[in-house]
Amino acid sequence: MRDTGSSVERFSPPSTSAQRINFVLRYAVRPLLAQLLSGLALLEEWAPVGHRAQLWHSGARRVLQLASAWIPSPRGVARSALTIRGVPVEQSVPTRPSGTTVLYLHGGAFVICGPSTHRRLVGQLAQDCGATVLAPDYRMLPQIPFTEILDDCVNVYRQMLDDGFDPKKVVIAGDSAGGYLTLATAQALRDAGLPLPAGLVAIAPWLDLRRSLRGEDRSSEVLIPWRQAQLVVQKLIAPLGPLALANPADGDLAGLPPTLVQVSAAELLFRDSTYLADRLAEAGVRTRLEIWHGQIHVFQALPDLNPDARRAIGNIAGFIRQVTAQTQPSA
Repeated sequence: MRDTGSSVERFSPPSTSAQRINFVLRYAVRPLLAQLLSGLALLEEWAPVGHRAQLWHSGARRVLQLASAWIPSPRGVARSALTIRGVPVEQSVPTRPSGTTVLYLHGGAFVICGPSTHRRLVGQLAQDCGATVLAPDYRMLPQIPFTEILDDCVNVYRQMLDDGFDPKKVVIAGDSAGGYLTLATAQALRDAGLPLPAGLVAIAPWLDLRRSLRGEDRSSEVLIPWRQAQLVVQKLIAPLGPLALANPADGDLAGLPPTLVQVSAAELLFRDSTYLADRLAEAGVRTRLEIWHGQIHVFQALPDLNPDARRAIGNIAGFIRQVTAQTQPSA
């Protein structure tokens, strides 16, 4: 990395708990997901692509909502529902708010998941750094075109500015597809001439859609069924043209705020994350890259089961405190 105050830190080996989680996911959960994808392949023979995508999306979203609806926020974190510019938002507020706000953009391959599936990660983050976390339930594929997903994220941030939020006390964060949206949102805000947040956090961002389209390196991934990622890109993103497939890390990164990138060395998105960190450093952006060995994709989502996840979230909280404190006027 170029000397811009950027750094790389590696964390290994994984805890015994993390190794057990990996084993269960690889040999029990992932095969079930593969069977689901095989069923999608059979549907392809008799259902139109759009209809099949709609069926899959509504069914998968419903299952995830039912499975995650019972998940509580951590003790000491109050949860409430908001609507910001028409976008449903789940708000998590710690017992002693610090005045910092995190706009958290969840992952899920642009088609599934939501604030409820990321509730433990978001709640732990709120606890650790005292930040109020806003998690938008942004519209996804195939509900709207891929190129319009970003609008919900930008509009929520715009309303935050209109409501008097100090951007120097705001951090945008996201995982996987949400990591893509974190970077793309920051670029859109900069290009629109809007005040940027104090920092960005990208957890295993999914950036190189063209490589996913080619289906490279699937064998090393513990959890994600990459046939699903290929299906999403092939049927719902690629038809919109080359601009939709463009990697935001290949765009202009100059002027973006300090960024923390966390990724597991064992996952397919490792290359996306290290490429982003290198490109940010080349653009003069202060960047911290954390490489965690032997972890699953977005292992931070399981802080109750994985001590490494709690440690990683603690590092994110430390970064948030640092970048928001640095922009405060001295007393």
